Amino acid sequence: MSFAELGLWQWLTLLQHELLLFAGVFFLIGALDDLAVDAAWLWLKVRGRSLTARRDHNALRR
Repeated sequence: MSFAELGLWQWLTLLQHELLLFAGVFFLIGALDDLAVDAAWLWLKVRGRSLTARRDHNALRR
C-alpha cells in the first residue's frame, strides 16, 4: 500500500498517531527534566549546600 492509496480517514489517523508520538516524546523529556531538577535540589539539600532563607514571623506581622 502506497501513500497515494490512502483515504482521508487514513491520513487523519496517520496524522493523529504522529502527533501523539510527538506529544508523548516531549512529555517524557519534560518529565525527565523535572525529575533531574528535583534530584539536584534534593542532593543539594542533603549535602547542606542549599540554604533556605529564614523569615522572622514577628517582623512580617508589623
